[in-house]
Amino acid sequence: MQTSGLRPTNDIIPIDSRRLLMFCVVAEVGTVAEAARRLCLTRSALSHALKTLEGDLGCILFDRRERSIAITEAGRRLLPQGRRILEAMSLARASLSE
Repeated sequence: MQTSGLRPTNDIIPIDSRRLLMFCVVAEVGTVAEAARRLCLTRSALSHALKTLEGDLGCILFDRRERSIAITEAGRRLLPQGRRILEAMSLARASLSE
């Protein structure tokens, strides 16, 4: 079966859209606490989701310090793509309700 240049599906771990949204919100607001508040999550749940996303992607997205978090170079590269993906998903959903 031809896969249009994609690797076999068992080699691809899809990016979870909820985790991608969480990543984008943390990157934009700059703190896990504020992002958790905006997303109606606990800080623990949000931190766990970010760690899972990093594991899925195989890279560190944030440098975590005692009381702060800073986006890494990998995170800076993912952020604009993540925004575009989330926007495309939003547009797809909106097109179904027209």
